[in-house]
Amino acid sequence: MRRSSTIRFISKPRGNLVFNPTAIRSCLILILGVAVASPSAFAQGESSDKRTHAELFEPIEKIPLKDAPLVNKEGKPLNDAQRSEFENLKKQIEAVQQDIDAGKLDDARSKLAPARTKLLGLVNDRNHLVITANVLNIFLESAKSKPDVASQLAMDTAKCEKLVDDGKYADAIELADSTLKKLAEQPPAFTPLAATVIFEKGDAQLNLADYETSTATIERAVAVASRAFGTNHPQYAKARDKLGWSLMHEANRSASDRKKLEDAADALSSAVTILQATTGDSAETAESIDNLGTVLFQLRKVPQAVNAKLRALAIRKKRLPPDDLNLGVSYSNLGWLYGRLPETVDEAIPMRQKALDIFAKNLSADHPWLLLEESNLAYDYYRTDQLDKAIALYEKILSREQSDSETDRFDVVQRSALLGSAYVANGQIDKGIAQMDKTLADAKRAYEAGFKQQAIVSVRDLAASARQASLIEPAAKYMKVLVDWMREENTDTKNADPAIQAVQYGSVLVDAGKYDEAVRVLQQATDEIKRIKGAGDKQLINAHAGLARALLAQGKADEALPHCEMALQITEAKTGSESPLTAYALMLQARGHTAAGSTTLAEFSFKTALSIFDQEPPRDPPGLIRTRIEYAKCLLKMDKGKDAYDQLDAALKLCRSLEEKKLDNINLKSVTASVLAALVDGADKFPAEQKKYASEWKKEAVEKFKAIKDRHALSAKEAKWLEEHQ
Repeated sequence: MRRSSTIRFISKPRGNLVFNPTAIRSCLILILGVAVASPSAFAQGESSDKRTHAELFEPIEKIPLKDAPLVNKEGKPLNDAQRSEFENLKKQIEAVQQDIDAGKLDDARSKLAPARTKLLGLVNDRNHLVITANVLNIFLESAKSKPDVASQLAMDTAKCEKLVDDGKYADAIELADSTLKKLAEQPPAFTPLAATVIFEKGDAQLNLADYETSTATIERAVAVASRAFGTNHPQYAKARDKLGWSLMHEANRSASDRKKLEDAADALSSAVTILQATTGDSAETAESIDNLGTVLFQLRKVPQAVNAKLRALAIRKKRLPPDDLNLGVSYSNLGWLYGRLPETVDEAIPMRQKALDIFAKNLSADHPWLLLEESNLAYDYYRTDQLDKAIALYEKILSREQSDSETDRFDVVQRSALLGSAYVANGQIDKGIAQMDKTLADAKRAYEAGFKQQAIVSVRDLAASARQASLIEPAAKYMKVLVDWMREENTDTKNADPAIQAVQYGSVLVDAGKYDEAVRVLQQATDEIKRIKGAGDKQLINAHAGLARALLAQGKADEALPHCEMALQITEAKTGSESPLTAYALMLQARGHTAAGSTTLAEFSFKTALSIFDQEPPRDPPGLIRTRIEYAKCLLKMDKGKDAYDQLDAALKLCRSLEEKKLDNINLKSVTASVLAALVDGADKFPAEQKKYASEWKKEAVEKFKAIKDRHALSAKEAKWLEEHQ
């Protein structure tokens, strides 16, 4: 959320809050069933002991801070007395800015003249405060010819900033538009006001999650700030900082836009460099370091991200009062980071609580920041299985902010979606689905009201929550809306995001048993991805695999096999021949061969997949179990009943071991039921001593499938088996 300093003649530090999403949007191989885990901060993917905030922060806190590099006209550093005088002059110029904000331009002139004279005699002309004083002087002199107009425009500019500070983003955009029309008629001396207003408009758009628009607006603010202040000034740096923040959010809306994330990191790095060169280790510098840490984490540069956020906190603790709002921002963002690292996950909630304490002292009870941080805390409760606390806090937040006129506000929609997810995770399935359906209705109103990108983000999160909970029918419903909206709003013929989302929708349609529709959706998406990204792009793994699954479900093995082959070919090229993803693709290929009657080829592919999966400990237990189930079905077609039983028995034992480790969840319940169902279906071909267990297997499979059905997570294939056997 909000926010880097506004572009003013004098800036004030305000940080950005990171929002906890419903699910981390990584590039996931969803149809093949493998999710990429978050990287470890300290062990680089290996196991590591827990780390506390205190031990991480201690060495960073000891690093001395650097003061602003101040030199006189001869290039010599200022002594302590001169530095003290510089700080006093800075305060005087800040008072000038306050008078301009209030429209008191005559008072501003009278204060600026003596301060500027002293400043020009104290430091060299390249000093950023000298540049600021000169820009102020040019504006105030030009304003003499239009005092009333200049005064009103100055006050409107300040009001834009205040509206964004107060979280009134739509009002800020409306005022910014009207102010910019008036500023367009003014002389070049008014350019700094225009830079401010454009910046505020972009920041408001960013807070409303209109990321593409905010990026374009802030790019314009960067250009105008460059003309007003030059490219080595803190105000230009703050515009670059905000551009990086907007680019990061825009990148996260795509499947995996690393280039845009790298552009965000470049913008933020340049902001840090400029601020350190002009203001030293200041509160403004800490903002950009904090923001850079967020992007570094998303670029998987985790140790650097941790160090950046800790450094930002160290600077803020030394430069700001103990209850300053931006100190709360540091704690909030550390909570976001700690919650994503196995070594520090226990530190996330304490950081959130520190942030909330500070926000409560600085903000009104209905301020978007406070509501966002409460929602972040609720999400951390949700992620750590403290579901009762998560539900209670979400209900409290929504009861405060929901009214008939506000339920279509995008942040309310997001929190409503998360509450639905928490209900489902807590076993309150019907209540959760009802909450999710209400959220969808609210999102539709937001979409119709013009908040289209925000509504798309909310429904994307809603669909992700439903998929994560294996709510097949609700997920299909939400994803259809999402894909329709993304296609409707997509004006870029080279943007593959709608097609990539359609692939996920097609996968859900397969689970729902809607095979004809799945084939149509997946074929269209496959063709679009090929056209936009090329025939070997990694996104086609999911597309080809989804088409293969749908065609196999229709009994069209000959049509499915080419897609099985393409999924395997691309997976091997992108991930290597020994990766778990390749094992999944091999299993899919083997299923195709089995359905086509080529059991010898199928057996070879199954054995190759098992050689990748079947290690100690298993690289991917669900993948290993699913492969054994499908291999057993192939063996049964080959009349190898004993070998088929051995595969299913090994799969069931792995399920039992996972249950003993208290890893029981809806997905484990489903895969265990699938093993039991396969045992029941193959019992007639098993050795005599195993056949006697068929009734026990059937009883347990029916019980598990019924439990899955009660959670609205039963696939069409599972539902058919249950109907035939209960």
